[in-house]
Amino acid sequence: MFSFKVHDNSGTQILAIADAEIIGKSLAHNDLEIEVKESFYGSETADEKKILELVKTFSKSESSINIIGNRIIELLIKHGLITHDSVINLSGTKHCQIYVME
Repeated sequence: MFSFKVHDNSGTQILAIADAEIIGKSLAHNDLEIEVKESFYGSETADEKKILELVKTFSKSESSINIIGNRIIELLIKHGLITHDSVINLSGTKHCQIYVME
């Protein structure tokens, strides 16, 4: 399962998605540290089908998608929604951000 949350930031939506099991962890890469907080990534959970539908929907309008977790990243790569080149590694956990501008 994956955790997700939709944020509305002055009309631009942000979709945050994480592998459910990493909620609450801190991850680092050089000087960058990310806390995988439930307040940002959400407590609502969804399966692969629902997450793929959400990402495809958000990819069609002005938005950003913040993605963290090895399983979710591999799922999105498998379905051609992101590429390996757009992924960074934080303490062994994959992270990617997508920005859709109209």
